[in-house]
Amino acid sequence: MYNLCIISERDYQTHFAMQIVYEWEDIISRGLKTSIVCESSIQNIFNKIMRRTPFHSIPVSYHCKCIRFELVAATHGDTFNNEHIIPWIIDYYLSDMQIGQFVKAHSHNKLILVSSKEVDERLTQWNIPIRHVHLPLSLPDSYITNKTIEKEFDVIVMGRQNPVFAQWLKRYASTHDSFKFIIREERDGKLVYVDNRGETIDFPDDRTTYLEMLRKAKVSFYSTPGMDGGEKRTNGLNQVTPRFLEMIACGCHVLSRYKKNADTEYYEMERMSILVDNGYEDFENKLDYALTHDVDRERYSAYLDKHKTTVVAKQLMDILSLE
Repeated sequence: MYNLCIISERDYQTHFAMQIVYEWEDIISRGLKTSIVCESSIQNIFNKIMRRTPFHSIPVSYHCKCIRFELVAATHGDTFNNEHIIPWIIDYYLSDMQIGQFVKAHSHNKLILVSSKEVDERLTQWNIPIRHVHLPLSLPDSYITNKTIEKEFDVIVMGRQNPVFAQWLKRYASTHDSFKFIIREERDGKLVYVDNRGETIDFPDDRTTYLEMLRKAKVSFYSTPGMDGGEKRTNGLNQVTPRFLEMIACGCHVLSRYKKNADTEYYEMERMSILVDNGYEDFENKLDYALTHDVDRERYSAYLDKHKTTVVAKQLMDILSLE
């Protein structure tokens, strides 16, 4: 295999969503015995300016092949539109009309890694002139634990809220006095977490606290991004995000809403979650069941073993060996 490095934004980008990306980078770096090179804030600023120009690439010398996570699929090239760069696309929500822009933005990349199998199949249907390979997102190995988890809450829903689940949750709570939950909602223009008593819960916005809270839940809710009002934002695409794996790792029953596609099949959502697709009574019955039954820890453990970042690092090594 040729020389390889990983280009990281960690020196200037500290957003919560990037924390798991840096964990992936660390694990992959160790697994492939390669270095992490930090992108400078100056290069980031230059690329922002370049995306406002007619130019989709610029000659930049890289001394090795470089993996770079691309948080959002690009529609305009920059200094990373280069034959030595292998972009690994996390979120792809482009419309079919934007595929031409996507191809132009990556016209000098010899290989694109696509985290969504649904998107990878769409790019194949469009017969884009760039080699692309499905390489899924994963769960950092350290998230998996065999420790007994004490459940303090019936339901905790972290991060983005599905409006249908949110409505059903409040209806359920109104008829179940002992029901304990935590959800996120907007108050005074700010997103805050509140419990079943309506009290605000204040905790740090970091991965450790996020996982600690999720582990305290018997049940959590998961929906793919293009469901229940998200269709416009995602152009109807419904990739499975790492949050689903995190819920499984935290020992939660997962009540889900999703549209079946190649990605939901890849992550076995029909087997690993409880689909709620037939109204409130269906939700109530399935939540009642989940709150009174333990998860199958052996099934969860076997499932997570297939989705660890170390496993995906080996898949990456196999892909690169064909380059």
